[in-house]
Amino acid sequence: MARVFALDPKTLSFAVGLGNLVFALLATLYVAKTRTSHPALETWRWGRLLAGCGFLTNLASSALPELVPAVLGNLLHTLAVSLDIAAYCLLLDREGWRRPLLVLAAVSLLLQLLVVVLGGSHGLLLLVFSGLGVVFYGTLSTLLFRASQHDRLLKLIAWIDLLMALVLLVRVLKGLAVMPLVRFDNDSVTLLLYLMLYLVVTINGFGFLLLAKQKDDKALYRALDELAQADESRHEFLAQVSHEFRTPAALIKASLDSLRIIGGELPPSVVHRLDNIRLATQRLNDLANTLLTHDRLNRQSMLFQPVHCELGEQVRQVLAFYPPETPVVADLPDAPLALSADPAQLRIAMHNLIDNALEHNPPAGSPVRVFLRSTAAMIEICVADSGAGISDSEKPEVFKRFYNPAGHFTRGVGLSIVQGIARNHGGDISVRDNTPVGTIMVLRLPKVH
Repeated sequence: MARVFALDPKTLSFAVGLGNLVFALLATLYVAKTRTSHPALETWRWGRLLAGCGFLTNLASSALPELVPAVLGNLLHTLAVSLDIAAYCLLLDREGWRRPLLVLAAVSLLLQLLVVVLGGSHGLLLLVFSGLGVVFYGTLSTLLFRASQHDRLLKLIAWIDLLMALVLLVRVLKGLAVMPLVRFDNDSVTLLLYLMLYLVVTINGFGFLLLAKQKDDKALYRALDELAQADESRHEFLAQVSHEFRTPAALIKASLDSLRIIGGELPPSVVHRLDNIRLATQRLNDLANTLLTHDRLNRQSMLFQPVHCELGEQVRQVLAFYPPETPVVADLPDAPLALSADPAQLRIAMHNLIDNALEHNPPAGSPVRVFLRSTAAMIEICVADSGAGISDSEKPEVFKRFYNPAGHFTRGVGLSIVQGIARNHGGDISVRDNTPVGTIMVLRLPKVH
């Protein structure tokens, strides 16, 4: 303990100045890393920079008094502690502090300059500076004690600042009653002062950075909460809109189907227009269903749960949803094909592939064919149609969301869903040409996810 109190005040002053500069650098790195606007931390960073320069200026003034005025370091310290108070006010979201703090800082700077102009001694300048330090640190500790947050770290910083104010008060009393003050005197009060300064810069430095990090975390949690609520509202809105789309579309389609009974009594041009309306209604209904499926899939992807399943059985379950007259056939192997997959997502993918093939398969063409292939590590689910096919230039584009070649609404929307499911499983989807005409969609999934 004796060795600690034998430290030279100049060495401690240098350590305190260097410590302030280090914290200014840490604050700069934090701001640059987070890439966010942080007025409190920005203000505090400038305070640390001025404080570090102030301590180093005091050392320069002691070594070269004819070149570096003694008051310069004091002025820098006054600005630094003023910025400290401003930073805490910003951090604690206090109001109405700017004008009082500006007045306090201005009066303090003018008072010290007045002492120099009037030819006051160095001891008087240090006495005034120490007295102003009592006011500043007392103000800062009061601000922190009165903060609404019940934060132990905040209270610890407040106690440290209060102790600093008390040490400065002892120094003022010493200067008034005992002897003129000397900046780097080796007496116990001066040593205690610089030890307290070292303690203040350390605890306040780490403390302020932690408090700033806590505030950023709370702001992030609030933003995530608001984002989750907005996302839930979006899901509800999309479900309601999809329902509102499908209900009138179903009514229109039912009415158009009823008009088919009297189709022979209508002019051909009217029948053609009714068929166009029926087609547009079906496309609108398909688009609403696809959008709702896409939204549900995005939500399910957060809970992706693959299990071991038999692919042939999954295909049979999907085909069971289609009426018997639907032109789709399955060519399944006799041997079971096991893989690790999410059954719900797998069925969504196969439904989209089959619906897409049925849409583009000509009425007089061959039925849509579903068949499976197996390799060493992958299983291919192939859906083939005998439609017009897809050109080589369009093949990379059909998996983009809302891709719309030749006025079709569904192609590309459903396929983008299938692509997302394939990626969830660690697989992919591709397009091949069918022989002699048509397209084969190939969904490749790993046997073990």
